[in-house]
Amino acid sequence: MTSEHKDSAVLRFLPKYLYAVISSLFLFTIGVFSGRHRYLIFRIAEHFGMKTPQARQSIPTIPLTSVLDSKLDITLLEPLGDPGNVTLLELMVISFLARRARPQAVFEIGTFDGRTALNLAANLGPEGKVYTLDLPSAALDATKFPLAVGERSFVAKASSGAKFVNTPHAAKITQLYCDSATFDFSAYENRMGLVFVDGSHTREYLQQDSQTALHLAADGAVILWHDYQQDWPGVIAGLNELYETNPAFSALRKIEGTTLVMLQRENYRR
Repeated sequence: MTSEHKDSAVLRFLPKYLYAVISSLFLFTIGVFSGRHRYLIFRIAEHFGMKTPQARQSIPTIPLTSVLDSKLDITLLEPLGDPGNVTLLELMVISFLARRARPQAVFEIGTFDGRTALNLAANLGPEGKVYTLDLPSAALDATKFPLAVGERSFVAKASSGAKFVNTPHAAKITQLYCDSATFDFSAYENRMGLVFVDGSHTREYLQQDSQTALHLAADGAVILWHDYQQDWPGVIAGLNELYETNPAFSALRKIEGTTLVMLQRENYRR
């Protein structure tokens, strides 16, 4: 690299460097009062070698091939995800299970930007319906249980479901707003062919949402959980406890290569 190119690269990098320095001053002072920024500090510490205790995963893993065919006939929309979204592989698994089952109704706990709800709707039959529940940003400080570190930024957004609004699939999707720990689910119980649990990642919310999922699921339904991974120890602890102590969850299985956990409704009795 010539000296001119080096000088040019330095000049291009300098504004980013200065911006990062100024942002870091905010991050490590006023920023520590924000859960979103504290989460970033944790990740920086990990990047520089800080070791954190690894949560034990007790749920058995099943091969990806047991839930995903080699030949896929699915619709994938918004394949490039953002932070907080499921991975592309996870989106393929969720979409395939929805396409294979073609349930009349699906319930999602945790809308976020609507990417998963959009793909669920795109892979249902013509009469299929998706119900998706999200915590409104106005209720951030009035939840039944405390939220996990880093979750507030996923709730404090301009609108829920932005990725399905104004799409041809929006007519299949019903957006609901409430704390999942206080929402009245009675109108949706025993009707859902697929339930996707991706709300708050604390142990308390995970376990309550899981009990809700059992009541929502119809015979033969599939229940899926997201984020069974080290970044969210509350999910690991909550699902581990359900798997180890509650017979209704004894058939929980982690899907290979993903952070998804699955339960087939026919594998348990209420």
